[in-house]
Amino acid sequence: MPPLPTNDEETTPIAHEALIGPACERCGSATRLSGIEPHPRQDHTDLRTYDCKDCGQTVTVVVPYASKQA
Repeated sequence: MPPLPTNDEETTPIAHEALIGPACERCGSATRLSGIEPHPRQDHTDLRTYDCKDCGQTVTVVVPYASKQA
């Protein structure tokens, strides 16, 4: 597992909207963020896992770290 970020430039800020994920591909219901972990092979990238509240379908999305804005 890659090391955790050690400074603000490598952390991923998560907006409130990011907690609600994409619509479920199986049933179309809302999904919720259930996990965030560093990508095992891509630097400066997270894996965000979302679960459907209705049918239980899980989807994982690759998200690059946000760059720090000046």
